[in-house]
Amino acid sequence: MSFAKSCKNELARLEIKKHCCERSELAAFVHMNGSLTLTDDVTLQLSTENPAIARRIYSLFKDKFHKDMQILMRKGIRLQKTNSYALKLTGKDKVIHILSSLGITEGGFQITKGINKDMIKTRCCKRAYLRGAFLAKGSVVNPDSSYHLEITADYEEYLDDLVNVMEKFEIQPGKITRKKEYVVYLKDSEQICEFINVIGAHKTLLDYENVRVMKGMRNKINRLVNCETANLQKTVVASLRHINNIKTIDEKLGLSNLPSNLQEIAFKRVEYPEANLKELGELLEPPVGKSGVNHRLRKIEKLAERLDQKQPH
Repeated sequence: MSFAKSCKNELARLEIKKHCCERSELAAFVHMNGSLTLTDDVTLQLSTENPAIARRIYSLFKDKFHKDMQILMRKGIRLQKTNSYALKLTGKDKVIHILSSLGITEGGFQITKGINKDMIKTRCCKRAYLRGAFLAKGSVVNPDSSYHLEITADYEEYLDDLVNVMEKFEIQPGKITRKKEYVVYLKDSEQICEFINVIGAHKTLLDYENVRVMKGMRNKINRLVNCETANLQKTVVASLRHINNIKTIDEKLGLSNLPSNLQEIAFKRVEYPEANLKELGELLEPPVGKSGVNHRLRKIEKLAERLDQKQPH
């Protein structure tokens, strides 16, 4: 099961405690998902591939308007064989009454392009409206792969109103136009978590947070490993340079002619080629700090350079 489907299944089973919130959620779903056919009679049709959402919308219509919708299931014929569900309500007067009650029309069948303010008067109704919008046209990507949540809309005015509702909860979404659709999206993981919390999918929120934390830990570990690898590479390169300098001095001057402190660091460097400067300093008697080790090795390097520059007799 996809992450988005799991989230919607949880939302479709969420109890709604207030009648005003039932109306707000239903208004969002119908406004974003509904279509009208005007043939012999007027039919309002809603569609979804999620059976839990189909049952929820059917129940909300029955509770709010005491109307039984006709439910039709179409079996999937593609590879995934996903079934789709169509909910239909036929009858001009019934449809006009429902659309008007949900703030979707302004007399007859004139569809409003924005969100009716009566549907989002209270904070709880704003949450319900966002939940209905997500159930109708929303999606969220599994956080294991990327951070992305979006809702699509048919009208730019509607999308702008949806953004305003989200901003009431300090959620700052982005907007784009994709083909003939308007899209509001979130890519920040904390903002996605906040949106999931606002619409009431608390189990999904915990799952999302767990994945986000684990992903963050993996990224941190990878950064540390990469850093350690880079440091090790630097140590190896520096160690090879030091050893080459020591070999030059040994061949052209002899290590026994070096001052005792440089002799000691030279022997330790050759004996422990994998040691970094701090570790090398701890091997000396008495121990020397990192800067002291670096100072001695630089003296050896300068001496090796001078010896290399001298022409043979």
